[in-house]
Amino acid sequence: MIFFFIINLYYLFFTPEWVDRYKLSPIKDQIETGNRKAIIYIGTNYRYNPQFSFYFRGLNLNWENPLYEFQLIDVNDKSGEVKEYLESLPRNNYYFIVEKDYINRAVYESSVSFIPEDSKIIKKETGYELYEN
Repeated sequence: MIFFFIINLYYLFFTPEWVDRYKLSPIKDQIETGNRKAIIYIGTNYRYNPQFSFYFRGLNLNWENPLYEFQLIDVNDKSGEVKEYLESLPRNNYYFIVEKDYINRAVYESSVSFIPEDSKIIKKETGYELYEN
């Protein structure tokens, strides 16, 4: 019992890295102020991202969310195919959220290998990059 009390007291003053390191909130704010509602989330060896589920109200869990259209792409050594697909999408309609910084303990390819050259980076935060096409 004392052990749990001490741990909780410690976490009261020192936020764990896994709680506060990755910054999706500024990415969400940027998307809300924009005029695009189609989101493509790009990760490597994607499993789950509770932070994304929280900020986007279960969008990646197939919960009903009429605010956005959502698609998940797992790069996983298919960067050429992903780049071709993203280049084929209609322009000025999509946001690309790229998962980075070992959120899912995967080896992440450079975004340059799959993001189309004409896409513009809008925001870069710890854990995420936001592009628009």
